[in-house]
Amino acid sequence: MFFLGRLKSAEGERKHNERWDTIPNRITLAGFAAIGFYCYLFLTGSWIWAIPLLHVVILLSDLLDGLAADWLNQHSKLGRYLDPLRDRVHAIALYTNFVLVAADDMWFVLAAFAVAITAEVWVSVLAHRRLIDDVLSVGKARAGIYYLFGFVALVQMYWIGDEIIPLFVIACIMATASAMSAISYTLDYVRRSKKETPET
Repeated sequence: MFFLGRLKSAEGERKHNERWDTIPNRITLAGFAAIGFYCYLFLTGSWIWAIPLLHVVILLSDLLDGLAADWLNQHSKLGRYLDPLRDRVHAIALYTNFVLVAADDMWFVLAAFAVAITAEVWVSVLAHRRLIDDVLSVGKARAGIYYLFGFVALVQMYWIGDEIIPLFVIACIMATASAMSAISYTLDYVRRSKKETPET
């Protein structure tokens, strides 16, 4: 029930302290380190068999930092900033990896990359301007799609060596998830603005 409860966010009810040296933040920073190592591996072609495993490590850092923050009551303002930043840096790393591998479908993957990055930057702008009141389910679904289809793509690329699902299809699914998330957060902001604006 605890895990299901996290799907229905209570962000607005949480108090974020000023501490930065917390266990959840350490877990998030470990996720950043895993992303850096992931990039090193695919850029150098070293230990490529470990790349899908690093993707899982990054996923675990995303799951565990939120759970640790809830269990230990260590929600911090820094963590609120670092957690989505880690997700977006990971998304950029995934798409960069896809572009370098997808020789035949590179332009399709680049187009998906452009859509995804535009959507992710827009959500980041909304969050930075404090126009996102709560984490929506569609945002969490977007993260799940990135982790699932990212893992499928990496397994195909580095373990199987053949595309069961074409890479450009996976890239488009992920980009669509980013676009839907951006649209949902924008509509949620517009809806709340209309409620807060008194009718004349």
